[in-house]
Amino acid sequence: MVACCLYMGASIGIGTNCGAIFMPVLAEEFGVGLGAVATQSTIMCIAMAASAPWVGRQIGKMDVRVMMTISALLSGGSFLLQAMVQNLWQYYFTAPLLGLGVGMGSFMTITVIINNWFEKNKGLVTGITMSVSSLVGIIMNPVLN
Repeated sequence: MVACCLYMGASIGIGTNCGAIFMPVLAEEFGVGLGAVATQSTIMCIAMAASAPWVGRQIGKMDVRVMMTISALLSGGSFLLQAMVQNLWQYYFTAPLLGLGVGMGSFMTITVIINNWFEKNKGLVTGITMSVSSLVGIIMNPVLN
């Protein structure tokens, strides 16, 4: 459960919930409005939604450890690319990679891991694990700001 909480805290709590902190700086750097920068989040969510059926099928076929590793590589690689972007289109380019990475390793996969490991209190463990992503976002937003 601790590993699932850490993963949700890092991928959703910091990676997704704290992304808005950087939007004003990116908007100024790119010389565009906040809406243009926030479009990256929309693209990421579209990629997550579009990849969800594929991810769901892969959960039954692929070893969860492999799926989580690919997820971490895609998400981490996307964040590294975001640190190097020079133009808005490059920032947009990172969004589908991040969406696929977060989609592969977050809600569906974590729920499968919890269901495989816990016989009792699956709902409680799932609730705690998912709430950690919000709690980490609450704590890290002021820290990163």
